[in-house]
Amino acid sequence: NVALILNEVTEGPLKPELQVQNDVPGDKQILGLASTQLHVSDITATTDFFKRYLDWTVEDDKIRLSTNEHLELYQTEINEKMRMGRGSIDHVAFAVKDDAALQDLYKRAQAQDWQIEEIISRDYFKSLYIREPGGNRLEFATMSPGFTIDEPLETLGESFALPPFLANKRSEIEANLYPVD
Repeated sequence: NVALILNEVTEGPLKPELQVQNDVPGDKQILGLASTQLHVSDITATTDFFKRYLDWTVEDDKIRLSTNEHLELYQTEINEKMRMGRGSIDHVAFAVKDDAALQDLYKRAQAQDWQIEEIISRDYFKSLYIREPGGNRLEFATMSPGFTIDEPLETLGESFALPPFLANKRSEIEANLYPVD
């Protein structure tokens, strides 16, 4: 079962230029995710990862990321590898300030011998993918240069932009998109 719970928060709405122009009033639009759950077989190992690697404190199996956001760690007895499907995630992404911060995380992961999957440029941002001890994939991604490098914010998402490394697969990707109603 997957639950989606919407919570009203005391934070103000997004700046008008960041609000989506649709039927949902700007002061009622979603600001972000309050929590994400990581299911792991060994909470102690995952807690150690977050403490040693990121210096994040885990209290009552929760990592407070901000006043309204947190990660929840859940103990599970399932050790068999699962496949992607409805209700599962591929990864949880965290923003990092810049390339230097990403490189610092990469070097720290190497020094601490964490499972690095890859560090890669997605043209809009650069990402480092790591598996925490419970097997969950974590992405650490730069905030820049951002999605406005090839289309302005005012029309962002109105056309189907692809980064250069995917341009030669446009036909294949478009063939697998869901139709817009």
